Amino acid sequence: MKPKQDYRIPRHAAVNLDPAVGPVVDDIVEQVGSRDDVLWWRKCAEVLGPELVYQALTQLKDAQHGPKPVRNRGGLLTKIFKDLARRHKLTLH
Repeated sequence: MKPKQDYRIPRHAAVNLDPAVGPVVDDIVEQVGSRDDVLWWRKCAEVLGPELVYQALTQLKDAQHGPKPVRNRGGLLTKIFKDLARRHKLTLH
């Protein structure tokens, strides 16, 4: 049995968290359905900003209602984020 892992943002990291990023990260987690990669989602939200994140979440929702089922929402969202970052000449890795 795997021990339960805690993926909350560490206190020292949360001190520097932009207040606008917290709700965005919560919305990402809700759409993905897991807090497993919350630190990655936080980084994405910081780099891309709320407008691009919500654009990506809309694309994810559209894909979920498409003809093919989305098996890995987090993986698809990461691909969408990376595509948006590339288009806007932002560094995301």
